[in-house]
Amino acid sequence: MTHEYKKSAGGPVLNEPVQRFSRLTIATHWMSALAMAILFACIWSREYIEEYALRVNLFELHRQMGLAILILFFVRLAAKKLCPKKKPSGPQMGKLEYLAGTCSHIALYIVLFVMPVVGWLITNAQGHAVHFMGSFTLPQLVGKDEDMEDVLLVVHEFGAYLLVGMIGLHFAAALFHHFVKKDHVLASMLPLIGETAVDLDQTSSPLRIYNESAMECINQALNEPE
Repeated sequence: MTHEYKKSAGGPVLNEPVQRFSRLTIATHWMSALAMAILFACIWSREYIEEYALRVNLFELHRQMGLAILILFFVRLAAKKLCPKKKPSGPQMGKLEYLAGTCSHIALYIVLFVMPVVGWLITNAQGHAVHFMGSFTLPQLVGKDEDMEDVLLVVHEFGAYLLVGMIGLHFAAALFHHFVKKDHVLASMLPLIGETAVDLDQTSSPLRIYNESAMECINQALNEPE
């Protein structure tokens, strides 16, 4: 993400408009995050449940969330091309920081694509077809193959731990930018806070006008002779 700020003696100051991502990009980002939260919750809670029917339902929900993430992956790519974020006019990230951020995002995108596909392959290798939301059946990528299934299960498990680590780093980096660097990186992806930050930077902001009016009333009350 790119950002913009002005420097003061105490460091960066958030007094420039936030260059936010498009609504479609923000929506698909948080929809993917929600799908991943449900996905991991299903597969982890399943280990502590003994009822067979509930275990089957949780695993199916896990599979459906994986397919949803795969669809959102392509929607997010399209959103980045069709609705790019405006390039800010202020100073941007350093080259090394920008390179690290770009590489981490590319790696995360690769994992988000590979993991659902591997899950799809596992289901096929088990001899089952993959159905999406009960509406249609996905193509059979491979035939039943127990040896392939064993290998893919190992890859899928390793990828899950890798994904958790990458999400953790992604989250930590967002907090670092917001609380340490005090830039607009986090605000550019938040659907509400980002817009609030933009509004607060505008002279005609209703909230800003209200605050100025309130302060004026307080000052008048304090300065009135008794």
